[in-house]
Amino acid sequence: MSQKQKFPLAVSELETALAFSGVGTADQLSSQYGSTSLSSSPAMQQGSLLQTLPENRKNKKPRGGRATGSQNFTEGDRRRALSVIQRVKPFGANKWEQVSNEYNIISWSEKRKERDGDFLKNYYTDKVREGLSKPTGDPQLSWELHEVKLIRQEIDGLLQMGSIEDNYDSGENEDQDDQEIDMLGDTGEVNSSLSAIVGEDEYLLENQREQEEPPYTRNKAHYWEEEEKRATQSPGIPEKSPKVRMSIERHTCQQPTTAINANHLLSQMVTAIEKDTGKRDSDFKAIQVMRVALEKCEARYDSLESRYDRLEQRSYQLEDENRSLQEEIMRIRK
Repeated sequence: MSQKQKFPLAVSELETALAFSGVGTADQLSSQYGSTSLSSSPAMQQGSLLQTLPENRKNKKPRGGRATGSQNFTEGDRRRALSVIQRVKPFGANKWEQVSNEYNIISWSEKRKERDGDFLKNYYTDKVREGLSKPTGDPQLSWELHEVKLIRQEIDGLLQMGSIEDNYDSGENEDQDDQEIDMLGDTGEVNSSLSAIVGEDEYLLENQREQEEPPYTRNKAHYWEEEEKRATQSPGIPEKSPKVRMSIERHTCQQPTTAINANHLLSQMVTAIEKDTGKRDSDFKAIQVMRVALEKCEARYDSLESRYDRLEQRSYQLEDENRSLQEEIMRIRK
């Protein structure tokens, strides 16, 4: 490949310069000095640099920086986001879409910018990582990190309660179920004899039954007949009464806690304060404009008042002159 095909831009510039200087063409110089010296000339090096410059720009890696839109994420926006996160408790992948939808509804009503689930998730995870290095009782801990720690503790509590209910469903705690409190009998009414723990009541009733029975001197058939008669005469006690499992109620899922309500109320207060601050700034600017206009009016009034004083003095002088002229006219007539 020739030098013209390899460096067309540099060769064309070089030929133009040589034509004006009268030294000769590029082919004459290349034949005189050789291709090596010509390719190592500053013009050729500049041409190669210009050709490789766009490729270097393409391979250039972007620098890091703040996330897009993070500079417009005000304190009121952060409080609204944390209140929604605390209410939804997103411990699953699809929960962040719900967080984004609820946050955008509030933001739309407050005329703020909408955020997607990835932005809110990154904001929450960054604050969690930042709060891991600081204890909860640190007096220098900001309200933001404190709220994030509380939200994380509530989510961990929900996950632990879910694992406990899974253990109940799998049958690992059947021995503990036998010791649960039996609240209702077969008829649905409160059974006073079974109001205590089932195992202890059965033990006491069995001892009482053994004391009332006669000594075992008859055959087994007669014994079972007596048992059936006794069962028909007195109300029987079931061998194992139905149990009412005391399930763990998720109060945090059924209704918002006091902290969530307080956080939501605080976010509304911050938004109202921001609006009031903006209105106050506009009112302050209007007051400044009115003060400037008032100062101009006062200066105009002072100038008019001084002019009025001068005119009044001139009027007095003219009256004196008029009076003196009248007296002189009277003397002339006499």
